Amino acid sequence: MLEGLFYRNRRLLILMMALITVAGLSSYYVLPRMEDPVLTQRVARVNTRFPGADATRVESLVSEKLEEELREIDEIKELRTISRSGMSSMTIELRDDVYEVDEVWSRIRDKIDDARVEFPAGAKEPDFEELEVKAYALIVALVWDNPNDVNYAVLRRSAKQLEDRLRAISGTEDIDTFGDPDEEIVVEIQPDKIAALGLSVKEIAAQVESSDAKLTAGQLRGTKSDLLIDVDSELDSLSRIANTPVQFGSEGHSVQLGDIATIHKGVALPLSSLVIADGKPAVTLGMFVRDSVRIDHWSQAAKAALDEFEQNLADDVSVQTLFDQNR
Repeated sequence: MLEGLFYRNRRLLILMMALITVAGLSSYYVLPRMEDPVLTQRVARVNTRFPGADATRVESLVSEKLEEELREIDEIKELRTISRSGMSSMTIELRDDVYEVDEVWSRIRDKIDDARVEFPAGAKEPDFEELEVKAYALIVALVWDNPNDVNYAVLRRSAKQLEDRLRAISGTEDIDTFGDPDEEIVVEIQPDKIAALGLSVKEIAAQVESSDAKLTAGQLRGTKSDLLIDVDSELDSLSRIANTPVQFGSEGHSVQLGDIATIHKGVALPLSSLVIADGKPAVTLGMFVRDSVRIDHWSQAAKAALDEFEQNLADDVSVQTLFDQNR
């Protein structure tokens, strides 16, 4: 019947073919593209700290409590536990035929909370983490090209700026940074000045530490709620540290820390991690893209952001693309 209708009405046939063609082309352009499939997250890790306990106590008082509760979950395929001094590490793997994993993970969290009630004093709250199996869409490195000693402060600052730009791209899910050194505030005491004041480095350190005690100053009680009162005394800037009073002498005289020391920001040594790209120090960034986003469109936007960023980059630093899933 339909074939007869299209045979007698050529215009209707042409219109239908045009609609099918347009629908097919539009579907092609909005179809998500990715190199790797979306994998169901069936593995999680539970870490529980128990400071001061040996491996035997951790096993009997923490690991076994968790295992007893979790074995009631039928969807769990395997439990692997390692108990060592001060730490219980458990890996949970779900069965391969489990696809609605969110509901299962929710019940597992509830069981962990139930086991937490039976933990001894001193055991910390379990840290539950789903292990995501996903590939990076793009990995770039900020490489130090200057033959002189590497300035990790410059690399760190450049990596943070690039991360902010890439996070602003629509479709960016998360960014991991590697080789990014920790920053610290360095106080270099001038020996001649503290000797004149009759102070030692240990005494100055104790006074600075007491200035950043992070203790509450009091409590405000009301009819409906109680509020803690904190004094804004955190040593979180160079100027605040420089203005920290240091007492000396028996009469209670004081000077500011900045008058007897040089204060500046630096990189914490030794480095907690190190990245080498083409034999040079570097900081790398790995980008994840949301599953619903077309990787080719996201890669075009990321490449444009990288090109713009590289134009304003310091001469000592260059950008290298180590991996691009869209290639």
